Amino acid sequence: MYYRQIPILRQYLIMDAQTVHAELYSQDELGRWVLTETRDPALCWTSAA
Repeated sequence: MYYRQIPILRQYLIMDAQTVHAELYSQDELGRWVLTETRDPALCWTSAA
């Protein structure tokens, strides 16, 4: 996947409004990509700031 090759990228969010589905890919301290996903509408539309 191309996003894994971008050195400064630490998180990558994909959202699907039609099916209320969100996938958050986060890079951990060891450089591994971890997937967190939800189909909960309350979590999909809440700011992660």
